[in-house]
Amino acid sequence: MKRLLSYLCILSLAVGVCFDGAAAQQTCDLTGRKIFVDAGHGGSDPGAIGPTGLQEKDVNLDVALRLRDWLQGLGATVEMSRTTDIFIPLSTRADLANAFGADRFISVHNNAFTSPSANGTETYTVPNPSATTRDFGQQTLNYLLWYLGLRNRGLRTANFTVLIRTAMPAVLSESAFVTNPAEEALLADPAARAWIAEAHAYAICQHLNASIATPGETTASGAAQSQQQAVYIKDGQVWVAGTGADTQLTSDDLVYSDAKLNPTGDKVLVTGSDFAGSRLLVIDLAAGGRSDLSVFGIGHAGEYNLNYEGFWSPDGSRILVLFTRDDGHEQIAADLYLFDGDGRNHLRLTDDEMVKRNPAWTGDAQVSYETGDGTTVTLDLP
Repeated sequence: MKRLLSYLCILSLAVGVCFDGAAAQQTCDLTGRKIFVDAGHGGSDPGAIGPTGLQEKDVNLDVALRLRDWLQGLGATVEMSRTTDIFIPLSTRADLANAFGADRFISVHNNAFTSPSANGTETYTVPNPSATTRDFGQQTLNYLLWYLGLRNRGLRTANFTVLIRTAMPAVLSESAFVTNPAEEALLADPAARAWIAEAHAYAICQHLNASIATPGETTASGAAQSQQQAVYIKDGQVWVAGTGADTQLTSDDLVYSDAKLNPTGDKVLVTGSDFAGSRLLVIDLAAGGRSDLSVFGIGHAGEYNLNYEGFWSPDGSRILVLFTRDDGHEQIAADLYLFDGDGRNHLRLTDDEMVKRNPAWTGDAQVSYETGDGTTVTLDLP
């Protein structure tokens, strides 16, 4: 068994994110596994081009080469679509993976949009994927979010050539937006690229059940740490780690992510996703009962995607919920709601359907958020 252990903390002033790998202790052995790594774009196809001229093809290749090195170091046999700056047709990339007989296919990309404000991380699988492919996509998304700390744009589906022509479970990742000035600066940092590669490697380990993850890697902690209890995600389901054997809290068709234990350690706030959309749920650890906070609909409303994000109050008695609508690239409108800690009763805090970002508790009875132009707004709660 080989040990993945990182202690580096990278402070990117452009986005104000600190990557702390000290908690990322994980044992992983990929001996006998065959992974195909596809570096998106290349040669005459630069992909996205950032405000300062950063080309996506160069970032993709650097990350893919680093990922190859990670995977080979863990015992996997790796083939790549390209190792230099050349153009490879999309169908050829899939054909190469099929001929190689890969167990998994990962296509490394970064995103772009006409508006420079578009931001965040997303992953793609084919429409109506198998449970295995869906888990591969979700694990890749989970680890990229954990490493980068960017906006969660979700697990998505698309008929991309490299996904529909490959015979094995395949995922395409979009770690960040080259066209967003702050995220372009992040992607230009070689150290950040190394972390993106490592996140992909961890995701593959976790997906293939080739790893033993410490609860701290994807846990919701807080007061529960003093109770020797934590909540984490494994194979898309919610698990509780305590002083004894770990207990599986959920076992259903939803794929769970972003588990957040409340400060009192008796409830967990978690996102559960399926093909209909994503739900925000509160689960009682003792009773196992759950409440669905997604009371305004899931999936889509017309042309817009519906998304929820929740935040526990400092005392754990209430939940701040950000309900957003986006067009697949950027937020169009959002409002804030206040729920009881059991997820049942709610109060609307804003009613303007304007862009809102980075909501946070600033006290037991006060929250704040940023408007689309970066202005900070503070709300006193009843």
